[in-house]
Amino acid sequence: VYNATLSFDDTKPLLVVDLPQQGDIYSTGFVEINYSAEDVFLNKVVYYLNNGNEVLLDGNITLNLSGGSYAINVSAYDDNGNIESIVKSFTVDLPSVTLNSPVDNENDLDGVVSFNCSASASKGLANINLYHNASGIWHLNATEFTNNLTSVSVVFTLNFSNNITFVWSCFAYDTDNNVVVGENR
Repeated sequence: VYNATLSFDDTKPLLVVDLPQQGDIYSTGFVEINYSAEDVFLNKVVYYLNNGNEVLLDGNITLNLSGGSYAINVSAYDDNGNIESIVKSFTVDLPSVTLNSPVDNENDLDGVVSFNCSASASKGLANINLYHNASGIWHLNATEFTNNLTSVSVVFTLNFSNNITFVWSCFAYDTDNNVVVGENR
């Protein structure tokens, strides 16, 4: 005579997500994922950022994100197919910058070049900097202080004496000293 006991596990893993908190607004792109997960048969813990690819978690981590709105889904799976998921929405509030002109690979004939950059930051902008490597070295060339405006467009006009090819960009700093860099042109 054989005696057997059959048990059925239909209990979801215990999952707690301490960070990020629902509705948090970060003034830096560094966002921590702090969680704990418990289950006798715990198989894996993963996250999905904005419904993207599954990323395996093996402890708390810090993400480096650009400005924008995010939803993170942290999910714990056990070996028996039980799943617990927690979704938190948060915002990374960083400045943004757009290089308006000149366009990429523009050929200027008179040596006078106007660099137009637009920037915005909900907390206000401290300044916008123009960088270029016309001398062969990437360096800060000009700064426009923006008096805490939340949105601004600035023009830097420079004179070049010879026919050269170079790369330029604008850096925008908000009042918390967060910086965003435009794409190089």
